[in-house]
Amino acid sequence: MPSLEDNKMSIQSSDGGKNYAQMYDLADGTYLEVGLTKETLQSVSIGGVGVLAAVLAAIPIVGPYASAIVGTIMGFAVGKIERGRSFVFKRVGATGSKMQFVDSYPWAI
Repeated sequence: MPSLEDNKMSIQSSDGGKNYAQMYDLADGTYLEVGLTKETLQSVSIGGVGVLAAVLAAIPIVGPYASAIVGTIMGFAVGKIERGRSFVFKRVGATGSKMQFVDSYPWAI
């Protein structure tokens, strides 16, 4: 069985790898994982949607999906932020920009 790493389509970062996005093409669909640092999430909790939109816009593969995922990420950014966090979304339909939230998990560090 192929690993998740084997199915990675691309990975992109806006700042040398701190905030990142990667896409995976699996048998049941295409997934987008977005990782944001603690500092980024803290900035978003203060600055709001505009700050988050700018961060997401700086990561090219997120662009078409940014409006579909911004609300979910904002929901996490208003809570207590102790570490970075990754967000996983699944693309709805073969093409298009609709995304379904799958999971979120804090970074180990």
